[in-house]
Amino acid sequence: MEREIKGFDKSVDSAWMHFIAYLLMRLIKGDYSRTILVEYVDGVERDEPAAWIQLSRRGETYIALGSVWLAPDLAESVAELPGYHLDHGRLVAADDVPGRLVHSTVRAFRDVMGAPHPAFLEVVGVDPNKERSFRSPYVEQDRPPF
Repeated sequence: MEREIKGFDKSVDSAWMHFIAYLLMRLIKGDYSRTILVEYVDGVERDEPAAWIQLSRRGETYIALGSVWLAPDLAESVAELPGYHLDHGRLVAADDVPGRLVHSTVRAFRDVMGAPHPAFLEVVGVDPNKERSFRSPYVEQDRPPF
């Protein structure tokens, strides 16, 4: 049983490392004019929208903006991660090292917001005509009509 738990933990850690690499490559190689939205989709019905963090870049500066409705205690905890701070109650980060920003962003979802696996995160904005979801990894899906 203990070996099975360790194997499961290794599998989850591996999934998080793949997710970090996925976000990093999309941020570095992405179009300067586009943003990447990472949203926590745990399937729980709530009155408020899901927590999200938006990543983009301006020249050689990589930027993150957090959702304005993130609970204040969660926002304060995320603001303690490298690169992040609160600006009038909103999470903001700017860094010239994209890996540090992506790593802090993933830690925000995993360690602060409690996402147990990247399968609970939706990534939008990688391709204007497609959506990629880590609930079904590595599979391009048609964007639903709005």
